[in-house]
Amino acid sequence: MTGSLDIVVSIYVGIMLWKTIGIFWPMKDRSKDTRLHSLKKIQGRLMRAAKDDDIEEIRKLLKEVEVSDQVMKDSSSKAVWLFSGGTIISTLRLILITFTLTRDE
Repeated sequence: MTGSLDIVVSIYVGIMLWKTIGIFWPMKDRSKDTRLHSLKKIQGRLMRAAKDDDIEEIRKLLKEVEVSDQVMKDSSSKAVWLFSGGTIISTLRLILITFTLTRDE
């Protein structure tokens, strides 16, 4: 009975980790989408600066996109680290509780 319980619990833990990791992929996609949106917003000014051969203006515009992207990454990065840390700690606790309750005496 103990062996089958360990297998069932490990399957549930594996599914939980799989679902948890699946949450992080949309965040990366969202970051790319926001960067593309920012580039689309400045596209006209960027094209005008490129036609005028104004390298400093191009650098300034691309720096704006980079700064806005960095602000977005910083705010979401903290949330991701907190959530992933909590998930790992919860999973390890669940594993330890499972092994404690199913040990052979």
